[in-house]
Amino acid sequence: MSPCTNYLRSLTITNHPVETGANINDHAFINPTELTMLIGVSDVATSIISGQFSQGQSRSLEAFKVLQMLQEQRVPVQVMCKFGLFKNMLVETISVPDDYTTKYALKATVALKEIQPKL
Repeated sequence: MSPCTNYLRSLTITNHPVETGANINDHAFINPTELTMLIGVSDVATSIISGQFSQGQSRSLEAFKVLQMLQEQRVPVQVMCKFGLFKNMLVETISVPDDYTTKYALKATVALKEIQPKL
């Protein structure tokens, strides 16, 4: 299953007003790609990767801390999904509900945005 639940790619078309007549559109550029992912980690199920997120209080809290660290340290990540391989993605937002369904799990919606690497 693809981890990407939403893929956004858009084009900005410049718009310049003139004294008479319609606006002039003389340039267009592609905006950075944006991806949204749903991430789930259970405290009950064992990890496919031995020892993954097992250092702390619970697997779900450790996974949440990793997401926070990636965002705080602005670590570019690669995301592979059915739409392709996306490089230089930064975690823009992390949305995590805290209710009875997530007592022993992490259910996060993570939005990533493409950055331009330094030249």
